[in-house]
Amino acid sequence: NTLLVSHNMMSSLKSTLLVLALPILSAAQTTGGTLSVETQVQVFEGTCTAFIEIIESAEEGEKLVCESSDGMMYDVPLVDTAWIEEKRQSGELVSGATVLDLPENTMVDMQTWSLILSGPPGLLN
Repeated sequence: NTLLVSHNMMSSLKSTLLVLALPILSAAQTTGGTLSVETQVQVFEGTCTAFIEIIESAEEGEKLVCESSDGMMYDVPLVDTAWIEEKRQSGELVSGATVLDLPENTMVDMQTWSLILSGPPGLLN
């Protein structure tokens, strides 16, 4: 059984989360009638469960996202469809069940809702 999350669901969720995160973006400054937002990063805390997201666009494929222990969703960079398929076929990656093994002090880019990693994450079952 594989739990898949559609790209449309993720976009809607990210929009909702952005509204909830506006206080975090309080460092935004208004200059000359335009809004400039400084990149906001924070240390990721807790666990993050992997989910495979189906990309429904001109370049169909899959991407990895994860849900943190507090219910927030983040993009997981540095993995592509081939990596996802390899890990899924080997049984290392089960969408909705596998926990990512993230390095201590992993950072999150709060503007893009992406983890900041130096390489693909480890996988814990």
